[in-house]
Amino acid sequence: MERIPVIWHSLYDMETHVAPGFRRLREALTGLALGRNRAICRLLAGQGGLFLLPGRVARPDDLHVAHAAAYVDRVVERARQSTLGRTGFSLGRDGRQGLPLSPRVLGMHLAAVGGTVKAARYAVQHGGVAVNLHGGFSGAGRDGGPSWAPFNDLVIAARLSGKRTLIVDAGQLPADGTADILRHDPHIFSVSFHADDPMREVLATGDIDVALAPDITDDAFIGRFESVLRGALEVFDPELVLYQAGAGMLASRCRSNFRLSLDALRARDEIVTGLCRERRLPLVITLGEAGSDSLGAVEAGVQTCLAAVHGAGAASAVRQAAREFPAMATSPHPRKGLRPLFSAR
Repeated sequence: MERIPVIWHSLYDMETHVAPGFRRLREALTGLALGRNRAICRLLAGQGGLFLLPGRVARPDDLHVAHAAAYVDRVVERARQSTLGRTGFSLGRDGRQGLPLSPRVLGMHLAAVGGTVKAARYAVQHGGVAVNLHGGFSGAGRDGGPSWAPFNDLVIAARLSGKRTLIVDAGQLPADGTADILRHDPHIFSVSFHADDPMREVLATGDIDVALAPDITDDAFIGRFESVLRGALEVFDPELVLYQAGAGMLASRCRSNFRLSLDALRARDEIVTGLCRERRLPLVITLGEAGSDSLGAVEAGVQTCLAAVHGAGAASAVRQAAREFPAMATSPHPRKGLRPLFSAR
């Protein structure tokens, strides 16, 4: 069985960035006593075929392959301002304020980028699959990004890899930041599956943009997804695939416009991993997504990781892991290293 790295960094844990009152509110609203990434790690404990790989924090210079230097400097300066007693907010393209951009929150953003870059390097070097528990933030364009994800780790990892890359984004929001950066880049091809929202202003359109109706059924979504992905692989013939396995399409997620089931998302993941294995393509899977702290989003992340290991046999592995779900995801977890949760490399 192929052994797949799951990349984790302590900065991914939102518990280090929010007040205790927010954590109590999250538990009351979602049932999660743990952050999503930590809960996923608990549920993957003891699953064969996975091992933990420590992440890395990207340097600001790494970001220049996708973002304007002036924009990167502006974000870094706002983080620095918070240490001087002034609030440094990460402002999105729409001008809304988001998380206070402290040095630690900036570190989380840089760790997300570093994790996806490391996953891409591992996948290319070993010719297999690598998972980053964070990242996949495709809303950030060249000169700006949404407040929750100011840097586009997918484009950065693709460009630093030096490979012809297919970026597949299957979240709820359009990957218009990715499309903005890649307007004139012939070496990276982007496909976005997202909600059809005529009220949303889109920064740019990608190579293939698939706007899905909110009432799309599981079967219709799976058929459309597989057809489009097969076509993209045939036309572009990539050397590397980056896949954002978003949970935003899940019906149980309170802010979702979709009504897709966990089974549909598992089939989606199995299609991606299966087609990449058929073509022997290195594959990077990212699991980060804003607003994903819910039991359904945790279970979706677990089954994505298991699909990477088991492929079409993921259903039985998911059922096995689900026997302890949600008890393990909602129980307090001692604040210790996560390495013991995984089999030794």
